[in-house]
Amino acid sequence: MSVISDEFILLNTKFTSRDEAFKGAALKLYNAGRITDINKFIEGIYEREKLFSTYMENGIAIPHCKIKEVKEATVVIIRNSKPLVWQNEEIANIMIILAIPAENPDNIHLRILANIAQALLNKDFVDVIKNTNNAEAIIDKFRVINSVSNN
Repeated sequence: MSVISDEFILLNTKFTSRDEAFKGAALKLYNAGRITDINKFIEGIYEREKLFSTYMENGIAIPHCKIKEVKEATVVIIRNSKPLVWQNEEIANIMIILAIPAENPDNIHLRILANIAQALLNKDFVDVIKNTNNAEAIIDKFRVINSVSNN
C-alpha cells in the first residue's frame, strides 16, 4: 500500500479546531485499518506537539506521531477552509499528518519527513497543495513519498 492515497486527502474541510482536525484524520485512519486506536493516535500527536510545535510556516503544519497503534505508515493531508489556531498564535489551514508505526527499523518517518520538508521548498508544490481541488494532483506532487516502502 502507498503511504499516501486519495482517500487520505481531505480538501476544504470545515474543522473549527486542530483537535477536530486530528479527530477527523484519526477516524479516517481507523476506518481504513491504518490505526487501531483513535484516542491513542490523537494523544500521540499531542505528545509530539509538547516537544515543540510542528507548525512550519506559510500556514502549514506537519503533526506526527510514532506509536504502536499505527499499523502502517500513512500521510493524511488536510486543507481546511479556514485557518486553525496552532500554538503561539500560529495559524495553519494545511496539515500534513504522519502516522508512523513505533517499530520502523528503516526509519521511514525520517525519510518521509525529509521528503516533505524538501517538497515544501518548492513553490509549485505549495501552490498545488494550497489551491487544487484535485486529490490526484496532490498525489502527483507527493510521488516521492509514495515511493517510500512500508517494509
